[in-house]
Amino acid sequence: MRRMKLLMKISLWILAFIPLVIANSAFFPYISGKSLMIRAAIAAVSLLFIIHLNFSKYFRKEITGKIKKYWKNPLTITTFSFILLTTISAIFAFNSYKAFFGDVERGEGLLGILSFFAFFVFSLLIFEKEDWNWFFRFNLFTGIILFVNEFSAFHSGTVRPGANTGNPTFLAGYFLFVIMAAIASYAMAERDSAAGLSWKILSAITGILAVAGIFITETRGTIVGLAIGVLAIIIYAAIKGKETKIFNKISLQKFSLVLLGVLVALMLIFAATRTNPVWEKVPGLNRLAQIGTASGDSSINTRLISLGVSLKAINPTNNSLKEFLIGWGQDNFSIAYNRNYNPQYYKYEHSWFDRAHNKIMDVLVMDGVAGLVSYLALWGAFLWLVFRKKGFSALAMATLLFGVSYFAHIFVVFDQISTWIPFFAALAFLVFVSEFKDEEKKPAHKTAEAGEANNYTLPLIFGAIAIFFLYSLIFWTVIPFSQMSTYLGAYSSSNLTDFTNAVKSSLTPFTYAQEDIRGHFLSMAMSSYAKNPNFKDLFNLALNEMVDLVNRDPANPRYALQAGEAYNFRGKMTNNADDLKTAEKYFRQALAWAPRRQDVIYDLSMSVLSQGRINEALDLLNGSMKDDSQVPETHYYLAVAQTYSGDYKDALANAEYAASRISMPQMSNLYQQFLAYFYKEKDKADFMTTANRLEILESDKKSELDQILNYVNKGQWPVINFQ
Repeated sequence: MRRMKLLMKISLWILAFIPLVIANSAFFPYISGKSLMIRAAIAAVSLLFIIHLNFSKYFRKEITGKIKKYWKNPLTITTFSFILLTTISAIFAFNSYKAFFGDVERGEGLLGILSFFAFFVFSLLIFEKEDWNWFFRFNLFTGIILFVNEFSAFHSGTVRPGANTGNPTFLAGYFLFVIMAAIASYAMAERDSAAGLSWKILSAITGILAVAGIFITETRGTIVGLAIGVLAIIIYAAIKGKETKIFNKISLQKFSLVLLGVLVALMLIFAATRTNPVWEKVPGLNRLAQIGTASGDSSINTRLISLGVSLKAINPTNNSLKEFLIGWGQDNFSIAYNRNYNPQYYKYEHSWFDRAHNKIMDVLVMDGVAGLVSYLALWGAFLWLVFRKKGFSALAMATLLFGVSYFAHIFVVFDQISTWIPFFAALAFLVFVSEFKDEEKKPAHKTAEAGEANNYTLPLIFGAIAIFFLYSLIFWTVIPFSQMSTYLGAYSSSNLTDFTNAVKSSLTPFTYAQEDIRGHFLSMAMSSYAKNPNFKDLFNLALNEMVDLVNRDPANPRYALQAGEAYNFRGKMTNNADDLKTAEKYFRQALAWAPRRQDVIYDLSMSVLSQGRINEALDLLNGSMKDDSQVPETHYYLAVAQTYSGDYKDALANAEYAASRISMPQMSNLYQQFLAYFYKEKDKADFMTTANRLEILESDKKSELDQILNYVNKGQWPVINFQ
């Protein structure tokens, strides 16, 4: 049965390579493949675990002993409490389906969270010290490969490469764990052997590369987090290192105090000279130096606005007590965010937030105050365990560096598929280290309390766990992945019939992957139908599937917008008034769930404008203008509506405000209308303004416009056809 245990360890070790996985046959290739691999590994280890538990008396004794040893650990208790509250929140979520399954883009939902937590449980129950050592070593290899890919892209001119994670911020977060793995691997390597020396050298090199990798990503939050983490371990060494000597004679405590002074001095020097051009040449520090400047405020502003929205979303005076106590539910952040949207956000970013870009706020909104308290308690237990251990410990120091750095990192971002396993690995390893005694040389099952060999409680519990993860892998993971693969494979087909048949097979059964499949399908079908009437039936199929998606999740405004845009497109293409009214219905549904979001208001205002209700469109846009008059797009759409009402002078003023701040493809058409109108009215001043702007928008018409301007300057207005 030793092979069975080795297979379990291999299943867990495989997860050290998760950041490398890319699945191009699915949507979000940097996420989907990683999610599939994690769930497959957890299903495998759970199956092997229950088999071994049933057939090995010694394994049952070992597991019973470990559970009794680890269960009372404060970090185990707080971690379990957090997962329990997350589960309760998901059960009572606003959208429980979304809370349980999540989506393809994040690979989370309660199902994903439980898979990540399962790594915490199984690693504690299966790994011994040497197994942890190998897990860290495997992460070293992953870190090296990621750095090589990152540096190659950086050398080729890519700014802020994300390597196999697809995002520089996510890559930086993983590199924090690589640094921890490097320190831990270095500390656990044998001192007096060639192999041990080789691992120490590799660990040191990898740690340096990981630090360099973080700076190449230019992720400011992670760089600041790393600095705070280094500060934390220096303080730790100063407190715990009195009896520890380095270089055989220097006190670690005294060395740390000197190092602390040097680090603080360097931070002060950087803060005082950050506007110096020299920092612009240093990757990472260049963006860090921009904090507080005009070029560096956009990202900060969006996070501050999101912070306010998050607090409003759980405020019991605006919401129910349930949202305040247990939150909106896992992966329900977007619902809360849209309902409480701050229009000022649109000035900086048009994307739809599904996370607060602040883990604390994510937990608060999705899991409520109860969830946040348990999450913060988890981190409190983390710090307590590090400083509880007597004397200096390199392993505790490595874990502290990761914990503090990572906590600062997620203050401006969120956990992600590449960092969830490292996060739970750090928690589990700290529990292991806090309970581990150097004198324990024998296998755990010989030293742990034996327990009752014939107790079937554990087999029943872990049997249920195995069934859950196996079922979720097959029906809740493989099937959605297969649907995406089938659809994207069909997408490359040149035969319309073959494509249609393949697409139909990818649309059932309904899974969380349908959000991306149907959204992509409708966009593709609409584009194809616009070019070729033979795609009419395909477009109608795509539209019907999107309507079904809207009916399943009416609180998602993005689905309603897509359906509304499709009906609006078909209504204009076929001159069908009923389709235009149906489009308006879906736009209004979107507005009900995102009442202050500007792009929803734009769609609805243009919809009612196309039906001749000019004043209603103006009221919608003027209302949006009152929310925030600095958004250029609002000025543009208001200008469009004003041309319908004949108010061309105000329309030009709004258009000029928009055109001087943003570039919009449709802006030229609006200015063509202005050109014809003001020429007809012989309004020289406004005509000149219009012509000058049009020269900027369409430089190829400069000579033609200059010729007309020459006539106008002479007071001549010859007949010109502007069509």
